[in-house]
Amino acid sequence: YRRNKGHLLAGNNLAWLMAQEMQDVHEAYRILQEIRQGKHRLKPMPGDQLPPDVLDTFGPVYLKLNKPELGNERVELFEAAYRRYANNPRIAYHLGLAFGSVRDSRRAVQALLAARTLLIKSNLPADMQKQLNEQIQLAMREVENSNKP
Repeated sequence: YRRNKGHLLAGNNLAWLMAQEMQDVHEAYRILQEIRQGKHRLKPMPGDQLPPDVLDTFGPVYLKLNKPELGNERVELFEAAYRRYANNPRIAYHLGLAFGSVRDSRRAVQALLAARTLLIKSNLPADMQKQLNEQIQLAMREVENSNKP
């Protein structure tokens, strides 16, 4: 990746490894931002121009960073992605978490319910469906708890 900065696949794989295996989410985020910027762009790529695998790396990185100041960036990224990948339950899930990060509980619940509905119709392997369903349920509980006084 160092020889070819901004390379989408190599950068995504490196960012995933940094976040998941090395527990360095700050470096993972930096790499993802580099990918998003690309070599010849003036502005970062919106979510609808990124492949789902890259968006699937962004989701956990945002979650682990836990930086409220990135909430609007996160919403913008996943709203654009959801417009393109409206049938992808993982993107709907990440969008729900993004809305939750900016305290928009109503839209968070809508996106998480959409993720659950899409998951039922999806062709994801059973183990991935089970894992995503558990993540959606956990996120729903967190949104509900954040609404309690």
